[in-house]
Amino acid sequence: MSLIRIGYIRAVIALGACLVWMALALAALAQGVSTTTVQGTVYEANGTPGSGTVQVSWPAFTTASNQTVAAGKIATNIGADGFLSVNLAPNLGSSPAGLYYTVVYHLSDGTTSTEYWPGDALELNAPSASLNAQVIVRAVKVTYAASCPDFVQYAISFANDWADDLAIKTSAAVPADAWLPAAIAPAYSPNLNGLSITSMSGNNVTINTGAAAPDGGGFEIRRRDNCFLAGEDSDLVMRGSQQTMTFSRISASDRFYIRMHDGSNPPNYSEFSAALIFNLPLNSGQ
Repeated sequence: MSLIRIGYIRAVIALGACLVWMALALAALAQGVSTTTVQGTVYEANGTPGSGTVQVSWPAFTTASNQTVAAGKIATNIGADGFLSVNLAPNLGSSPAGLYYTVVYHLSDGTTSTEYWPGDALELNAPSASLNAQVIVRAVKVTYAASCPDFVQYAISFANDWADDLAIKTSAAVPADAWLPAAIAPAYSPNLNGLSITSMSGNNVTINTGAAAPDGGGFEIRRRDNCFLAGEDSDLVMRGSQQTMTFSRISASDRFYIRMHDGSNPPNYSEFSAALIFNLPLNSGQ
């Protein structure tokens, strides 16, 4: 059973329901059906280990060794360190074909995510080695962290004894004699270190960015300090190419983040934002 990814999840599950589902699942698998371990580490978006529950459900099927598995579902807790481990009946060669497990993640902060786990076979096709075979996956350990693009680490254990020779071991360390391509330096627009507030009247704020906009570029003001981009969304306050900009406040504790961008497509932004943080009632002058 290969765990393709670990989702970020949030929601509260009643403990009583969890115990009932677990009991039903254990009863369904208590007839001597061999199981495969699926395990991994769940992380929240901020990089900390996740917590909550996982619900796994499946239809009735017959394993390749003619063992009958009744339809059921099971709920299990994600460990305090984000560790998740579930034992499930293998469905390689099962009937009906194409069976998959439906998995619903619930993290304690309220978000849910659904994914589907396929069978536990890994097909290897290497014509140069005259190899075309399926190997049985005993366990898959997945480590998933929030990044853009997504970065997932897999550690696969094979049930086939002969397949151990095919194992690939990787390391985070880079050998000293390795030839690596030159790192690509990201392009940034200048930071707005000289930005200042020039006036406040009523609910409006006027700023001087302290820098001239580059050709085809300008300045972007948002209510959050991430995901500066050319599109439109509710956190966008305004864009402009003028050095002096006036915009409106909406609360006594407003926060604004400003970056410069150039005329590239997509645009290159400042590496860091200039932040304006207010603790001032509306309609108050400076």
